[in-house]
Amino acid sequence: MTQANPIFHFSAAALAMVFLLLLPASIPHPALAWQQALQPRTLTFPRDHGQHGAFQTEWWYLTGNLTAKNGRRFGFQFTLFRRGVRKQAATDNLWAVRDLYLLHSSLSDFSRKHFYTYEDASRTGPGLAGASRDTLKTWFKGNLLQWDGNKTISLHCQTDNYALDFTFSPDYPRPILHGDRGLSRKGPGQGQASYYYSLPRLLTSGTITLDGKPYRVSGLSWYDHEFATSQLGKDQQGWDWISLHLDDGSSLMIYQLRRKDGTVSPFSSGTFIFPDGRYEHLHRADFSLTAAKRRWQSPDTGISWPLWWQLTLKKPRVLELSLRPKMVNQEMKTMKTTRTIYWEGSITAAENRNGEKTVKGEGYLELTGYGQNLPLSGSAGR
Repeated sequence: MTQANPIFHFSAAALAMVFLLLLPASIPHPALAWQQALQPRTLTFPRDHGQHGAFQTEWWYLTGNLTAKNGRRFGFQFTLFRRGVRKQAATDNLWAVRDLYLLHSSLSDFSRKHFYTYEDASRTGPGLAGASRDTLKTWFKGNLLQWDGNKTISLHCQTDNYALDFTFSPDYPRPILHGDRGLSRKGPGQGQASYYYSLPRLLTSGTITLDGKPYRVSGLSWYDHEFATSQLGKDQQGWDWISLHLDDGSSLMIYQLRRKDGTVSPFSSGTFIFPDGRYEHLHRADFSLTAAKRRWQSPDTGISWPLWWQLTLKKPRVLELSLRPKMVNQEMKTMKTTRTIYWEGSITAAENRNGEKTVKGEGYLELTGYGQNLPLSGSAGR
């Protein structure tokens, strides 16, 4: 389903996939226990670009800011979620229901202030949806995201109103492992963590086809891959997630976890990536992310969204950035799939410093848990 100014993501989404809400009662309970993210693991590529079926929840996520040759500006998001229905021994039955897949996509047309969204769900099966175990290759009803073998990634996404056909080339020499060697902790309890890495700076080129007209575009994109089982605690209200490409070649990810009592979780974290690909993990004390008083109230849901932020970074370099949306209505209402409402959209960043050359950038902001509790929060997360 596509429509302007309405629905959709977790992620993110990311949020993520509350597939359990969609499961038929006839599907049995897991026969085997799901693995949890308990300690750092050695991530090997391209193998770990593929699916991790021993974990219940997984997603592949792409966002980007692109410009057409005629100057028209776009933002996009493509996320494929996998939710394990049951853990069972290997079988040759191609129709065995082991996983469900969700596809979320959006296109922001900033020149026309138009927002398109798409969502769909599918079981696994020949010609339906799935992901390779050996490399990055995911498919969903004709949509395809895959590693091409020559250090590039390709994406084909087809919706009712638009199509995305992109090639991505990593600008950094290797994947960025968040947290402790890829183990991203979300809380103090056992298993309250995920395995999380990114290709944060992807040189992007390709075509956006909108209303039947092709636009050649180029720009920068961000790729996330995350997998876990029951990573969030019961006190989780939502999160504020930010990815930024700065114009000096560096990149930044911030993940702020909000608790139901209004406080920020000490397990909030981030990663700063230098222009040469070196990176440093950020703890809660290394940054502050504060919403401005100004908000945008959605005319569709009535939710008041904090879309203007101040981000202060204390290390590895001192930065004070003002963040603002490129377009306010980038609200996702995923009533057909995850049944969550979140905001996932393109933002700009500008350094707050007078009389000196300042850093600028752009990226994506993901907001969850505003005006709506996260359903089955123990199963979702970034």
